[in-house]
Amino acid sequence: MCSSDLYTVQDFDLHDVTFTSINFGLFGNAGFLNGFNIHHNVMTEVAKEGIYLAGTPSNGVVSENQISTDIYPSVSNIAIEVKNATGLEIIGNVITGAFYACIATGGGSGVYPENNINVTNNSCSFAATTNVADGISVGGMNISIVGNTITGYRAYGIYVPGTAQTASGITIIGNTVQGGNGGAAIKIHALLADPTNGPANVTISNNSLIENYSVGGIIELRSLHGNTTVTHNNITAAEPRKESALIVKSPASVPSCSGNVIANYHPGNCPNQ
Repeated sequence: MCSSDLYTVQDFDLHDVTFTSINFGLFGNAGFLNGFNIHHNVMTEVAKEGIYLAGTPSNGVVSENQISTDIYPSVSNIAIEVKNATGLEIIGNVITGAFYACIATGGGSGVYPENNINVTNNSCSFAATTNVADGISVGGMNISIVGNTITGYRAYGIYVPGTAQTASGITIIGNTVQGGNGGAAIKIHALLADPTNGPANVTISNNSLIENYSVGGIIELRSLHGNTTVTHNNITAAEPRKESALIVKSPASVPSCSGNVIANYHPGNCPNQ
């Protein structure tokens, strides 16, 4: 599926296709996609994005796809990328050998507004060679990141970047982020130029953040608004590390931090833990 012209595609089902590609995998650009289901496809040796949905995708499901590669850089951009999306489910995909990111919305930098996005039970691992990868990078209104496994990131594990758009209602629950060597396992922040518009009403709970090396903290939160809850996360390593488990900077209100299990990291400065 490929076009540079505006078009509308509704109620389509793309499934059980196996292929290799020297460029994009599944590509939709500048059109209106509504009511779609992309599932159980197998993509190998994909040089760029595996599934790329720009334009205005809405009310869609991307599930149970396998995206892998034997070339370097593996997925040179983002394995599953969507822009300007509303009502999207990204479920149970298996991504291996990623180079830049596994799953991203908003162009990977929060440029495009997103609403009602669920990223659930995906598996994400990275190229054995040096990568610059985020695991899951999303933002917007009513964002749910639940039950995903991210292994070996080099940028951030789960990342909600600063954006001029409003971000609120962000739930990060039951994910496993492990073996990272770069930035935080979970990082959420406002734009440095606009700290009064930071993400609001954030819940980070019951995540397993294991054996991650980080330049700063394992969970880093900056300029968040509304209610911020950080509870019952497992932040552990096999031996003592220099990193802090939790770093909170410039909060607009006091976050609630309790019940976190922290082993072999410095506790950090999240209050009430």
